[in-house]
Amino acid sequence: MIAEPAILKKLPFPSSAVFKTEGIILKIELDAFEKDFIRNPRISYEIIQSLINKIQLLQQNIHFNIASTAKEKILHFYKQNPSLVLELKKYEIAALLGMSPETLSRNIKSLSKDKKLEASGKAYKLL
Repeated sequence: MIAEPAILKKLPFPSSAVFKTEGIILKIELDAFEKDFIRNPRISYEIIQSLINKIQLLQQNIHFNIASTAKEKILHFYKQNPSLVLELKKYEIAALLGMSPETLSRNIKSLSKDKKLEASGKAYKLL
């Protein structure tokens, strides 16, 4: 699900999204969502679990971004997302990591020199 808080509070969600891979969009009218999903205890429980998981992930990301260097963030990203690294452009990876494309490139060069990353076609792979 996307934008659970906005949906549950009946607020507009001023964002858009684009699939980077194959996907399906399921649009459910708000009244039907409340009637058929929110009022169903089993589904409500799953929505709560989804929100809890997202809160935990957010907490981990906040801690990681505060406590990690740019190189650590890059290595972690390459370790956790080997297939995504092949699909994304460097500026997209930099945006996901909260750094400028220049910082990403500079650190990738340094990590390559340190033999922690290796060029693989147009991308890099973790060594």
